[in-house]
Amino acid sequence: MNPAKSPQQLALQTLPISLADALSSMLGEGVTHCFSATQFQTLQEISGMGQVELSQALLPFAASYSQPFVSGFKVGALAQDDQGRWFIGANLEIPNEALNHSLHAEQSVLHNAWCHGARRLLHITINASPCGHCRQFLNEVADGAAMQVSIPQGQRQLGQLLPDSFTPADLGVEQPLLVHHGAELAHDSEDTLTQLAITQANASYAPYSKNYAAIALETASGQQFFGRYAENAAYNPSLMPVQGALSQMALSGNFEQPIVRAVLVESSQGSISLANASMDALHAIADVQLEHWVL
Repeated sequence: MNPAKSPQQLALQTLPISLADALSSMLGEGVTHCFSATQFQTLQEISGMGQVELSQALLPFAASYSQPFVSGFKVGALAQDDQGRWFIGANLEIPNEALNHSLHAEQSVLHNAWCHGARRLLHITINASPCGHCRQFLNEVADGAAMQVSIPQGQRQLGQLLPDSFTPADLGVEQPLLVHHGAELAHDSEDTLTQLAITQANASYAPYSKNYAAIALETASGQQFFGRYAENAAYNPSLMPVQGALSQMALSGNFEQPIVRAVLVESSQGSISLANASMDALHAIADVQLEHWVL
């Protein structure tokens, strides 16, 4: 009996054969939720497509990483940074949990790019028009209004989709998401998962609450994933670190891996705590205790 095909393998079947073969080869070399400028150029040459056309063609592949437990609606996104790299994102929903635990594809792709060191996004391609929540979230990045957004209705600048917007500058924040300098939390623990959480908390974005935070997860196979906290000038569309970490698991094709450890690190100078919300999300999918450090 032939094994069932993965969602990614099924998505590849929707692409032209030459493009599918090239992408399959890249997948065979390792997890591909970030295309280098060279890799994306190779895919362009093989497909004969321009950058935007190729990013649109790859949307079903991006959406194959979606985990829409509540809505059943898969959304994929690709984003390009100023180094020519393209990143993948997909929506994530926590089963049996409140809808505010949902992570939209636009947030997923921005978090993925951020975790790979992106400092400016030039273009984002989505297979559905971004909701107001996501338009506000994308507007948190440097030069967000100038970002090109490709949707089924055409191509727009984010500033056209979100006119007269409320921005970080309105709250006195001069270093927006992706370029913001975080905290300097430290602890002498020799535990690698704890140190991963501390490192990522220092890279998080919390200019409003000052609760610089991150979570690190370890699976039964020993793989480690992290998620950074990212706040927003409108507060509500902030990105919880646990959702970011789960998104990275999903984009790596490892969402079904059992989680055996979870470490949340947050700043003692913050005016809020993410512990309760993080435990709610984690306990919906894993029987794991949250290790909580306040530094």
